[in-house]
Amino acid sequence: MPGPVLQPQALLRQEQRQKLALTQQMRQSLALLALPAAELDRAVRELAADNPLLEIREPAASRRAGGRGDASAADPLERAAAAPPTLEAELLAQLRLSGAPAPQRRAAAWLAGNLDESGWLALPLAEAAERLRLSAAEAESALRLLQSLQPAGIGARDLRECLLLQLDREPEPAPGARELAARWLPQLAARRWEEIAAGTGLGREQLELARQALLRLDPRPGQRLAGAAAIRTQAVVPDALVRIAADGELLVELAASWEPRLSLADTGSGPLAAVARGHEAYAYVEGCRRAARALIGGLAQRRETLARVVRAVFEEQAAFLEGGWPALRPLTLADVALRLGVHESTVSRAVSGKHVRTPLGTFPLKAFFSAALGRGGAAEEVSAAAAKQRLAELVAAECRERPLSDQQLAERLAELGIPLSRRTVAKYRGELRIPSSSSRRGG
Repeated sequence: MPGPVLQPQALLRQEQRQKLALTQQMRQSLALLALPAAELDRAVRELAADNPLLEIREPAASRRAGGRGDASAADPLERAAAAPPTLEAELLAQLRLSGAPAPQRRAAAWLAGNLDESGWLALPLAEAAERLRLSAAEAESALRLLQSLQPAGIGARDLRECLLLQLDREPEPAPGARELAARWLPQLAARRWEEIAAGTGLGREQLELARQALLRLDPRPGQRLAGAAAIRTQAVVPDALVRIAADGELLVELAASWEPRLSLADTGSGPLAAVARGHEAYAYVEGCRRAARALIGGLAQRRETLARVVRAVFEEQAAFLEGGWPALRPLTLADVALRLGVHESTVSRAVSGKHVRTPLGTFPLKAFFSAALGRGGAAEEVSAAAAKQRLAELVAAECRERPLSDQQLAERLAELGIPLSRRTVAKYRGELRIPSSSSRRGG
């Protein structure tokens, strides 16, 4: 016997309800995709707290409160983030990304292991050169590389150099501040204002402004770096782990998934089983059921999309995992969207706020997108990020007494296959907070 025939109006209402439910589910899926790992955890717990049909099964490691647990069973991303940061480790991570020649990196790494807690070089550079069997020029070059790292002032040999290194990074240091740091620190400590004013030609107001500028600098940058590293390690929860296996295969592992830990409560027994179809609470229970299924499905969709996006990014940027930032290729959101057959806005949501742990450190996923320079073939294209990295390396390795002008930097970059105009070099130098050649001379 044929079933009841729905009238056109009833069909229309049913279709509208289905479209509305689909639209709400799509909105939730897109919202979940945009959340980074830490925020996703909070959001899921809040939704589960409001839905009696959602049950959370905590991982065994979380239930063993106070227990040591099995380290091999823990999430590898959590294990990677658990190691306490050190000053030396932070500097070594930056050196691996520097793209500097290997001998220079090794010497700079040795120097990084010989800094005191303040971040100053703990032995004379001549002694370091002797131990490393380097010439004075090679040791100086390694130290310049170390001093080019963050934060400004790291690797200084004394207070004077520490302050000057920081002033070099300021786009517009206070007039007279550099001269005070270079020649008048003992007089400043003794508050011999008249002697300083006579020797520098600074008026009392200018002198005070320059003094205040020096007071704002950090005489112990190493302590600041270690503190910032600790905060960053606590705050940043990586969304994915990316590495190259021994056989050359690209491995992408997402952070611990939510969907296996979320389940729909059994309504076949207990108080919810007694709710009849016509009961006023039935609509509430069914609403909770639909919301629970939508959340579990949305989390699975988020995981699949994020995994595809991260893999697509690092299939293009695989060279970064061994060569660091200089190996970064031009890549845009549109490139990834086209490769995956999705809308660019979907890729944007997947990238927004996400972090990826790599063998070279943990970085925002958006850092691996960069515009191309030039219009050459794909093999010849260089990303803007890689160009800036090379620019910073050239400045770090230059002679202090004869720093390179923007035109000379442009010529050196062209020799490396990175054609930039002098104006573009000046622009990138400003973005990197590198002073002009005249300000770098003799520092």
